[in-house]
Amino acid sequence: MKTPGAAVLLLLWAGIVAVAGETCQPDIYNVLKEISALVKQLRWETNAQAKDLTELRRERDNSKEVSFQCQVMWVVSQSG
Repeated sequence: MKTPGAAVLLLLWAGIVAVAGETCQPDIYNVLKEISALVKQLRWETNAQAKDLTELRRERDNSKEVSFQCQVMWVVSQSG
C-alpha cells in the first residue's frame, strides 16, 4: 500500500510541515487537496483489493464445483 503512515496524516491534518528544520503553516486548501488525493488513492486500492478477493472467491467456488462433479462422476462410474 502506498499511502503514508498515521503520523504523516496527523501532520497534514494539523497543517504543520517541517521543511529543512523550519516549521511553516501550509495553505489549508493544499492540505485538504492532499488529504483528498490520499483518500481517493486509498479508496481505489481498497476497491482493487475487493475485486481481487471476489475473484479469488469465485475461483475457489468454481474449484469446489469441479471437485464435486468429479466425485459424482467417479461414484457413478463405480456403481455401473
